[in-house]
Amino acid sequence: MSKSITIQIALLLTTGILLSACKTLRVPEKHVAVPETQPVELWRAVVDEYAAYKDYNNLIANDSTLYMKAGSIKAVDLKTRKPIWTYAHRSGAKLSDDNAILLGNRLYFLMGRNLMSYNVSTQKAKYYNDSCDLLREPPVGGYGRLYFGQNGPQEDEFLRCVDAITGKTQWRTYSYSNHIPVVGDSLLVDIIYKKEIVAKTPAEMEEEMKELGHPVAPEKEVQVQYLAALHPITGQEVFSCKADSSEYYYEKYAVGEGRIVSLCRKSIAGPGRHGAWGYNFAHVVCLDRQGNELWRYDLGRAGERISQESAIIHGGRVYIFYDKTITLDLSTGMPLWTSELIPIRHTTVVSAVSNALLIQNDRVISALNAKTGKLMWELRPEETAKEQKERGASGSKILLCPDIINGTIYVLCGSQLIAYGQGGVSEAK
Repeated sequence: MSKSITIQIALLLTTGILLSACKTLRVPEKHVAVPETQPVELWRAVVDEYAAYKDYNNLIANDSTLYMKAGSIKAVDLKTRKPIWTYAHRSGAKLSDDNAILLGNRLYFLMGRNLMSYNVSTQKAKYYNDSCDLLREPPVGGYGRLYFGQNGPQEDEFLRCVDAITGKTQWRTYSYSNHIPVVGDSLLVDIIYKKEIVAKTPAEMEEEMKELGHPVAPEKEVQVQYLAALHPITGQEVFSCKADSSEYYYEKYAVGEGRIVSLCRKSIAGPGRHGAWGYNFAHVVCLDRQGNELWRYDLGRAGERISQESAIIHGGRVYIFYDKTITLDLSTGMPLWTSELIPIRHTTVVSAVSNALLIQNDRVISALNAKTGKLMWELRPEETAKEQKERGASGSKILLCPDIINGTIYVLCGSQLIAYGQGGVSEAK
């Protein structure tokens, strides 16, 4: 089975590579590749009459079946190119906009803030765990388990691990922040906050004394951020490390090939997306499995336009995304190539295969050569003229990024599922 990594959501599938407009990425085995030359359309088939009006938020596929999730879930047979079944909640309620996870023969997804499972073999659904009604995000899957952040009744935050089959809680750890854990290389990496006692500054003590009118304690309790690696089965801490100073924050981390890479940022004053602050991703830190720092790479002032994934480890390379794309050698941290050819936005979706880096912006899917950064090809899937007219807008509409299975690229566009590959005869109408 391929490795799966997520910054906000991770999926474990059976083959290929998943790209999603909901911050999901998947790192496949090294032999998975896309065509070196311009892919051609192999076939297209109508899979959903009303797909152009639905907000599908992920494709999940194995060798023979592709699952499309929006307010409902639809299964499509990739051999016959026909829909097999559709699941919609009996109450008529729509599924949450977050991604689904496929583990074995079960799909896991959110209904409101409750976690549900759907057996794709028996086509039976059930509430997975009634005590999950305070989920912050959809779960991360791996090692036969689900991991998710959860708010407690006293506004505590913790990371919880449950068995993917029985739903029984395996372990939980308190004081986890509102981040998405990453599972890979037999580790679970997340941001945690630990309580520490530190000395108050003279100014703080003076201010407190004025406010309270009596002497105050010279120390205070603070929450300190750590980048932590846990054993995914037992929940035991393997290592944890904190940033160089309280001004810096770990964020956007990736795990793979025996390394943990994290972007470490510093908040700076200035006009930002929300008015008050801008952000400066100060450097990239690479750690080994014991938490030892191997190298760091200075990014300088990166600005705000950070991709949802922001860091990918694949094929001995580290891909970093902010405004532009930077590729570093995983062993040394030395830059290999930089590209500003494809603009990186907050909504940009990126993923890697053995021979290419795939980037989707709006209606275009671009492939950059993994070794050189040069553009290999672009895909611009188009809706039918009828769908464009009915939707009342010009141009094409890619509802999802593609799923790549054994070198074939699947894209849902309008009501049609389109397959691209090397060679073949186009069946486009």
